[in-house]
Amino acid sequence: MSLSSPRMTMFPGAKMLIQAISLLPDGISEADLMQCRLPIANLDQCKLALLRTSLAYSDRDKRFKALTPVREYIRAVHPPEAELVRPLTTHLYEVLMLWKSFRQIPTLESVPRIAANLGNLQNVLLWSIEQDEEDAAWQIRRVLTLDSFLRATGRGLSPLRAHLPRLFENCQDHQARAEYIAAAFESQHLYENRVLADDWESQGIQEFKLANDRVGEVLDNLKVQFYNVLAAYYLYNNGNPATSEKYCELALALSTENHDVTGKGKALMHFSEVYEYRGNARLGRNYARQARQAFIQNGYLLAQAHAMKAEIYSVFVLGNFEYVLTLCAETKSVLAVCGMHTSELHSSITSAEAQIHLLKTEYQTARVLQMDILAQTLHSERS
Repeated sequence: MSLSSPRMTMFPGAKMLIQAISLLPDGISEADLMQCRLPIANLDQCKLALLRTSLAYSDRDKRFKALTPVREYIRAVHPPEAELVRPLTTHLYEVLMLWKSFRQIPTLESVPRIAANLGNLQNVLLWSIEQDEEDAAWQIRRVLTLDSFLRATGRGLSPLRAHLPRLFENCQDHQARAEYIAAAFESQHLYENRVLADDWESQGIQEFKLANDRVGEVLDNLKVQFYNVLAAYYLYNNGNPATSEKYCELALALSTENHDVTGKGKALMHFSEVYEYRGNARLGRNYARQARQAFIQNGYLLAQAHAMKAEIYSVFVLGNFEYVLTLCAETKSVLAVCGMHTSELHSSITSAEAQIHLLKTEYQTARVLQMDILAQTLHSERS
């Protein structure tokens, strides 16, 4: 290694910089590197020193990174100190939080920017968990936010979820505990042969009640979210439309009382799914349209796409195939604006299109659409 070369000793911060990027398997863009506010003087000269000693390089996307053997050596022999990792973690989590913002304020750059840093996020959050750098509530929320992005973009579950049970046991924050339980129900369909504890439903509701005095309206909105999660869980995981409808009613009542437009829209959307499940596609379509209007009211584009999917399924049953194809095209346009044109939701819309063309005996078009789904699935598995 050339850590002791004259170029390196000329700029002491160069060693700190290679220690920092040893945690970043995806490398880092010039903009993110500058925004991290690393405690390193003469950052440009330090970067140049690493490039000239071949300890780091700039890839074809102009991301500054180190080769795997270099990163592994640095982490084993010269691991980064907390003063370096904290600003990295803070900045990368701010990038991840664009996930929550972009769903209502769409930007095409948000999803690819987060996706380009997924390996980095996994590493810095894991480092933070292993070092007990933050309290358990913060750790839980960070992992759940990362996990929500991975699931929505068809990448499955984060490996960091394996640390959540321990964090949950050590967490004294009732709101964070409730959010963890809600996320467990929400992602249940991605697990195999795993059954949630019988008392988790009541425990989640109790955690929200215990936290209620401190957070007020914000917590009520989260409680609505939990009811909506349970509505989807009981319909799709348990095949129990009656219990699902009960939680739809609770979510709709509380969201209406609190003027929570997003929560109300989701409750209406789940009503649509319940009635479509029961065979009342016409009523399901009507609820889906009400849900879409609610999401249009607050500019929640991704939720609009989900409501449009619910309408697609109902209209499909009603046999209006041409309108289904029109809705599919509109939904894909909304997803493109959100930067979600490679998501699992996009693939499900493409699948509906393919099914319509198959029923119309337009086999070549159906085959092309199915191949698009396959290509996207393979891409998501690799990314």
